[in-house]
Amino acid sequence: MTPKQEDNHETDQSPPAPIALCGTEQPDVVGRTLTAGPTSVEFDNGQLRYLKVNGIEVLRAVAFLVRDENWGTYVPALSNLKVEQRADGFSVSYQAVCKRGSQEIAYDATIEGRADGSLEFRPALRHRRRISSPRALASSCCIRSKAWSAMRVEVEHVDGKVEKSKFPARVNPIQPFLHIRAR
Repeated sequence: MTPKQEDNHETDQSPPAPIALCGTEQPDVVGRTLTAGPTSVEFDNGQLRYLKVNGIEVLRAVAFLVRDENWGTYVPALSNLKVEQRADGFSVSYQAVCKRGSQEIAYDATIEGRADGSLEFRPALRHRRRISSPRALASSCCIRSKAWSAMRVEVEHVDGKVEKSKFPARVNPIQPFLHIRAR
């Protein structure tokens, strides 16, 4: 590198465009579009992305996530994937394994999209092996879109109590609702 090239390199503090836009250099893959009545989603490696109702995005993602001890997200290896698009909706089923070294979590998932636009995502843990950290856990995750700001919500908690509230107007890293059973 010449001194001039070296100077330009040192003064260029801008991150690469993928890092600046998405926080990762992993390309954003376009998933398979599935529809059920007024609802459309992109299915990508076990998760639903860009959930839209009548063309308006209402959820950014719905996924079953497995986290490592540092809260990193495992990328599941899918097998036995079956995707069926019908005139009245769609169904997806698969088996997934999240593995690193001797640590492993395996689960089955089914997803149903119905003609009325409703969705059901049902993951079921098959087994886990040598998960050594309390942060290595499996959870369902929904990432909301801006359309949910201040929207009313009812949450049924594991103790059976129903909480009536609103989604926060601003996205906050703190979970707005805990111990959720239904709604």
